[in-house]
Amino acid sequence: MTELYKGIFWITEVDDWSAEQLIFRIPVTPAGKVIDPEKLDLNSKNVDNYNHRLLWESLPSKVTHNKPYNYYPRGRIEIKHGKAVIYANPNICCEELVDFLVERFGLTEENGIAEVRLNPDGSNHYKCYLDS
Repeated sequence: MTELYKGIFWITEVDDWSAEQLIFRIPVTPAGKVIDPEKLDLNSKNVDNYNHRLLWESLPSKVTHNKPYNYYPRGRIEIKHGKAVIYANPNICCEELVDFLVERFGLTEENGIAEVRLNPDGSNHYKCYLDS
């Protein structure tokens, strides 16, 4: 059994899934409960995940390339009751994204995940340079 995570991500290289992408993981139970939250610097409104903008602002410019937080396509993974939902900019919603995230976040049956659902979110919240 590997560890199970939820969290947020940016896909900085949309044409190269093997490239180093930006992922920020939070250990959770299959029910979605954060493990050892006091050891993490969670900054979302509910203090149970990361906020894209706030986390981005804390990263060095060599990582952000002096781009705003909403430049690269991004998304988040939420886990509840053994189900994982991937919310992401529609431009990156593909089988490669699901495979990439299942591996990096441990979204497997072995870790108690019965279903992984991809939710393309075309709202302003996930807009990026690809939407221009």
